[in-house]
Amino acid sequence: MAEECEGTGSNDGFPGPGLDMTHGFVHHIRKNQINRDDYDKEVRHAKQNQRPPRRTPAPTRPRKPDMNRYMPPTNEPATGPSKKLDQNSEPATALDELVLFKLEYEDEDGDISKLLVLKDDDPHEIAAEFAQECGIHDSLVDALVYRIEQEMKKRVK
Repeated sequence: MAEECEGTGSNDGFPGPGLDMTHGFVHHIRKNQINRDDYDKEVRHAKQNQRPPRRTPAPTRPRKPDMNRYMPPTNEPATGPSKKLDQNSEPATALDELVLFKLEYEDEDGDISKLLVLKDDDPHEIAAEFAQECGIHDSLVDALVYRIEQEMKKRVK
């Protein structure tokens, strides 16, 4: 009987109804439990070290500077003279009859130079004066003369 008490099994040499711990399965379970506890401690520690949440709400308006917004024109009648000319009406001044187009040039600094081109103007004189006034390089004056001539041909017929 002493032999039966020492072993966990029966008399035939096989282990008895008890658990066989030689496979190491329980060791893996314990290792996973320890790892999970360590992870939970790290998460709890990181949560404590975070800065506290804001006590005041975030600003409601954007932090970007305010942009100009488009304001559609109103339906009020214009107070000044009409810009459109009726078919039967004539231009207000004699200068309006002579003006063909307005020449505009924007330089590198953003300054805009304007010049009215009249019917009887010479494109070479206009280009030379305008180039000198605006500081346009001499190599571009010929191109300006050509462009002025083309625009004058379009408008004078």
